[in-house]
Amino acid sequence: MNKVSALLHEKMNWHSFKEPMIDIYSHNFTEAEIQGLITFYRSDIGRSMTKKMPLIIQNSIVLSQQLMQDFIPEVQSLAKELSVSIEQSRQKKQKNKKTKKQKIQRYCQHLHCQYLIHKSRLIHSVLKLKILTKHFI
Repeated sequence: MNKVSALLHEKMNWHSFKEPMIDIYSHNFTEAEIQGLITFYRSDIGRSMTKKMPLIIQNSIVLSQQLMQDFIPEVQSLAKELSVSIEQSRQKKQKNKKTKKQKIQRYCQHLHCQYLIHKSRLIHSVLKLKILTKHFI
């Protein structure tokens, strides 16, 4: 655990956050707004808010978790329905893919049969021609 703590202190320190946080604030607040925030946080009310905010955030998280507990079963049910729907869609696509493949195979068999029929007719015609030419020559 000490290694994790040391790693957090090494990587998640003010030096790592300072420049990115300055960029975030400067992109979202005007200079006048930043000055107003500084004035506010230096005031008694601002200091009071700074002290109380961690507890407010903690209580908000607990409240959010409690509220989420009420509808998590519904979300799980919807997730299950979605999963079933996705599986049915996959099976339908797979069936359509097989059906398409079967149709192509049947068509190829048909073409092969047609080829064999034409080939046999051609052979038959050639044989007739040979027989006829033997009689006339």
